[in-house]
Amino acid sequence: MSSLEDAALALSERLRSRDKSLVLAESCTGGLAAAALVGLPGASDLLAGSFVTYQTESKAAWLGVSRLTLERCGAVSPEVAAAMAAGAAVRTPHAMVAAAITGHLGPDAPDGENGRLVIGLRTPTRGATVEEFRLPNDPRTRAQRQAAAAALLLKAVTKALSA
Repeated sequence: MSSLEDAALALSERLRSRDKSLVLAESCTGGLAAAALVGLPGASDLLAGSFVTYQTESKAAWLGVSRLTLERCGAVSPEVAAAMAAGAAVRTPHAMVAAAITGHLGPDAPDGENGRLVIGLRTPTRGATVEEFRLPNDPRTRAQRQAAAAALLLKAVTKALSA
């Protein structure tokens, strides 16, 4: 099993034990986190839905992320990750947990930004939180980096639900 599959299985067990459902808003991972969850039996009990908002305009139109925030802070920022999670939560009120990820996974990332990820979460117990991660700048393919980022997203949700 891959790290992404392991992360999806661990999160599905945590969501089931807490009787929670999840909505995702993914940018740099292109929906891989949702796809990993959907690959598990009974996923419809756990995954309320997923937004793949790869472009800035989609973040604004689908999730209600303020264009001013996008312009001022940039698409890869704590403010935007928090707004993505909030937008997913508002648009999917039956989901108990909302999680979002945005990031730069190269190869054309701005200087010093390659591998930077920002995850926004909204949970009933912890409220809204944002966490930043950095993937190592290594020779993995873009697809491998996206899978690693998706695994980090799922692990962050599992950790938040364990607190």
